[in-house]
Amino acid sequence: MTRILVINPFGGTEFYGGENLSRIKRPDTHFDMVHIGDVYPLKNNQWLYFRYACTDGTLDRVMRAEREGYDAVFISCNLDIGLYEARQLVDIPVTATLESAALLAHIMGSTFSLVTVDYQNGKMQEMLLRQYG
Repeated sequence: MTRILVINPFGGTEFYGGENLSRIKRPDTHFDMVHIGDVYPLKNNQWLYFRYACTDGTLDRVMRAEREGYDAVFISCNLDIGLYEARQLVDIPVTATLESAALLAHIMGSTFSLVTVDYQNGKMQEMLLRQYG
C-alpha cells in the first residue's frame, strides 16, 4: 500500500479535498490530509510575507512525514509552498499543485492559461512558472 501525506500549508484543510482525492485515488493508495494550523493559523497564504511565514511549518511537516514512513508528500497549494526546499530535505518524492499542473499542461500544448483567485496570487504564480521554465 502506498501512503501519501497531503499537506495544506495553512491553518485548515480544503473543502471537499478528501472527498475529491478519494474519488480518484488508486485502491492500494492511502492518503492523510493535514494542515499546519498549530504554527500558522491563518487560512490563506497569498501574500509573499505569508508565503514565507508558512514555509517552515510546511517543511517541518514534510520531514515528519518521511520519519513516519509516508511514501510521498503532496503540498496542496497553488503557491507550491516549500516545494524545492522540501526536496532537498527528504528522500521521498515531494510534489505540489502548480508545478504538477503546469508540467501536465505543457505536455498537452505549447501554451496554457493560468486562472487565479486574485491579482497578487497570480503574480506569485507567474513568478513560479518563470522559475519552472
